Amino acid sequence: MSLLVDIVDILCYLPYPEDCRRKFIEALREYYHGKKAELTVLENFEQDYRSDKAIWWYTRDNFVHRLLNRALRQRNIEVLFLFGFFIQDIYQQLKHKRSIQNFDGPLIVYRGQFIRRDEINKIKECDYDTASSIVNNSFFSATTNRD
Repeated sequence: MSLLVDIVDILCYLPYPEDCRRKFIEALREYYHGKKAELTVLENFEQDYRSDKAIWWYTRDNFVHRLLNRALRQRNIEVLFLFGFFIQDIYQQLKHKRSIQNFDGPLIVYRGQFIRRDEINKIKECDYDTASSIVNNSFFSATTNRD
């Protein structure tokens, strides 16, 4: 497995202090200093964020998914720990959604993704008989709706 997968797994189970969200907001306020559009979204996030809305925030076109996915791609541990409470909230929300389903079989989801030709070639070269694995370095957003 990938170190990144292990880190995300750890982040899903760490206890987070009460002020972790405040520290997150402060860090992003400094990061986006002078960028009005991002600061407006950050203000909305600060006022409206709830743990049960993590997926909603992640799937909006805003700083949340862009910054989190960049941290995952760059393996930026400091930023990933800053997002730790958020990653944990996404995990808990997905776990809850799975638990209320009426079946125990595999969950089929769909995702459209642009992949560079060299990445496709690497996937084609994988020898699945020797237990190769493909590890993604960002979160996939997916839907149960095939359309």
